Amino acid sequence: MLVGKKSSSLQKKPVVAPKSSERHGVKQAVIIQIIILYQNMVESTAIPHFKLSNLQSTQLPETQAPFLCEIWNWQGDTSVLPYKWVEVLSSVSGSETAYDSKTLKQSYVSSPQFDPNAFFFLTYRSHAIGLCLVWPTPDGQFEIKHLCSVPSHRGKGVEECLLGLALKYCKGKGAKEVTIKFDESPLREYQEGILRELITSNFGFVASQ
Repeated sequence: MLVGKKSSSLQKKPVVAPKSSERHGVKQAVIIQIIILYQNMVESTAIPHFKLSNLQSTQLPETQAPFLCEIWNWQGDTSVLPYKWVEVLSSVSGSETAYDSKTLKQSYVSSPQFDPNAFFFLTYRSHAIGLCLVWPTPDGQFEIKHLCSVPSHRGKGVEECLLGLALKYCKGKGAKEVTIKFDESPLREYQEGILRELITSNFGFVASQ
């Protein structure tokens, strides 16, 4: 029996390396995509902040507490005030775990920068319904922190009253500029949905880069 030579129909094709210009083009495209992704990430995580400049020449509206509401500073039985602070922030954020009194006391009340007269509460029938804290910044100006009101008292002038009190305090301290930052994620939805329009339209704060 004759056995013929095996013939293979498969032939190796030579590997052609991409040209230098092609490799450079691919590399450039990848770099551009990375830059775009990075920019999107930065934009999504950027902290919105707003400034009111020329405070000393700004005519502030007369501050009025909403009907049946009382204005308080960090006064009286201060042992209960951190818990009222947490109560308001928890109601605004919708989370019972986002804030705790120990952390707030350590971060603010225990600091030598804390001024009891720079903390403003609004109460309705002894229940805290809104608050804000004026905090000094490294450049000698002020930031207003935790400006908010509980859901049941929105649209009743609570934020306007608190912001007016805070700005009057800053002006009395000689501040030229005041900042509000949306830098706490538990409050971000409230700040974007309600506070942004109020501070820009009613009080002249301007978004800052």
